[in-house]
Amino acid sequence: LGQRNAEASLYQQLLDDAANHFPDLGLHQLVGDTDASVLFSTGASVPGVFTRQAWEGQVRQAIDEIAEARREEIDWVLSDKPTDIDTRLSPDQLRERLTERYFQDYASAWLDLLNSLRWQEAGSLDEVIDQLTLMSDVRQSPLIALMNTLAYQGQAGARTQALTESLVKSAQKLIGQDKAPVIDQLAHTPSGPLDATFGPLLALLGKGPEGKNGADGLSLQSFLTRVTRVRLKLQQVSTAPDPLEMTQALAQTVFQGRSIDLTDTQAYGNLLAASLGSEWGGAAQTLFVQPLEHAWQRVLQPSAAGINSQWQRS
Repeated sequence: LGQRNAEASLYQQLLDDAANHFPDLGLHQLVGDTDASVLFSTGASVPGVFTRQAWEGQVRQAIDEIAEARREEIDWVLSDKPTDIDTRLSPDQLRERLTERYFQDYASAWLDLLNSLRWQEAGSLDEVIDQLTLMSDVRQSPLIALMNTLAYQGQAGARTQALTESLVKSAQKLIGQDKAPVIDQLAHTPSGPLDATFGPLLALLGKGPEGKNGADGLSLQSFLTRVTRVRLKLQQVSTAPDPLEMTQALAQTVFQGRSIDLTDTQAYGNLLAASLGSEWGGAAQTLFVQPLEHAWQRVLQPSAAGINSQWQRS
């Protein structure tokens, strides 16, 4: 009990020290210059101590210093208080335990924020089109900005690229031989302490082993391409001479067992969400499932109530 209390005290102290230097991150900070309010929102924030900046800027060094102090304590046999950490606990073990605890809390802090995200339900088909347009916009998408932030934060504690590889990539970019994709795909880094939580997401962003995508070749880039196809189709419906006739035709196509871009993309979004695992349940539903579900409901809304009822039963 004394050992656990002493470890807990040391851990809490390093968090308190770092909290004074790293501000909390809200959604606005996570999406940069983009406007997330049209798509999704949350009032939650990530404590600044559980960010990659805090880990690299202070926490990692603080844990090393605690371990080194423990080493000196053992070497000099200065401590004989019963509440001190068990003398059988080595400095390396202490470092490992504090680091493991930190990254467990780090992952939980990010999941808490992400699973609190709520999709902004559109009030009309035109608003749905605006949402899907923004969602897949290569320059202004809050979703892409959020994913890039998560990719960066989710690799805290992982070993960085070899210096030579990094220099080669930098040179390639300077001379234009390596055009950077919209969704920033860094070379895969060796396994890190956050892989269990962020690994599935990194895979969807093409940051898995050897740059592979997620399960069954799933990727965020492919999802957004499909979203663009849906948006173009909905624009055709919106600007048609008789939008009601077009929406009913789309619905009938689906009821007859044939797929359309919207339902195909719905299915793809469901696969993306499932590939992230249960930990990401709320976030995955908000970001990849609900946008297309709401879009489909807006397509059906102008149609007869009977068609809507038929879809719900199918």
